[in-house]
Amino acid sequence: MIKLNWTYHLGRLLLWMLLALLLGLWAGHWLLVPSIFLAGYVAWQLFNGFRLHRWLQSWDTEPPESIGMWAEIFEGIASLQKLNRKRSRQYQQVIDDFTGMTDAFPDATLVIDRHDIINWFNDSAVRLLDLKAPADRGQTVTNLIRDPAFSDWLAVQDKLTSTLDITCPGDDNIILQLSAVHFGKDQRMLILRNVTDVRNLERMRRDLVANVSHELRTPLTVMLGYLEVLKSQPEEASGEAI
Repeated sequence: MIKLNWTYHLGRLLLWMLLALLLGLWAGHWLLVPSIFLAGYVAWQLFNGFRLHRWLQSWDTEPPESIGMWAEIFEGIASLQKLNRKRSRQYQQVIDDFTGMTDAFPDATLVIDRHDIINWFNDSAVRLLDLKAPADRGQTVTNLIRDPAFSDWLAVQDKLTSTLDITCPGDDNIILQLSAVHFGKDQRMLILRNVTDVRNLERMRRDLVANVSHELRTPLTVMLGYLEVLKSQPEEASGEAI
């Protein structure tokens, strides 16, 4: 914030006005001399205002040289600009670090607003969902992931938290697991994880259990049949049969 010693500058102005008035009285033109001084003062202010405007419109980092109050204004604005540039670099570094971190995620990540508009997505989303930056930013996510189950799942995520498996829009052989995280003001982060290998292992486990159960069921059924027959025979006959 620019702080000016207004009392000091106002005192200087009044002193110059008094000197101009005294000079006018001495010269016999008590009104003309102060008027010329005021006209010059206004012209000086307009000139410095024009310089300030031109400087702010340019990319020049060095402030114009001046004296008095305007020197303090120029130096104060230059200090604020320097501080803002430093903060901008710091904020940009934070953004770059965050972007690099999220781009390293193997999971596709999208940020959408309450209207399901895509605000941001990482590189994994580009690979898995075939998104294009920046063209697909600002698009409705349901227009890019055209799956009725996804639309129904997304509509109820404000009330409950659950996961959903869908096929990858660009490859039917890839299975993606969807989850949503709420953050900020009416924003959601959609995380899509490639669970194809996990689902394939689960399917193989189910198939293995089903096959083993089928293979064991037949001999067990035969053995149970023999046991039922033996139980129905008299004890002596059962002993001979064994």
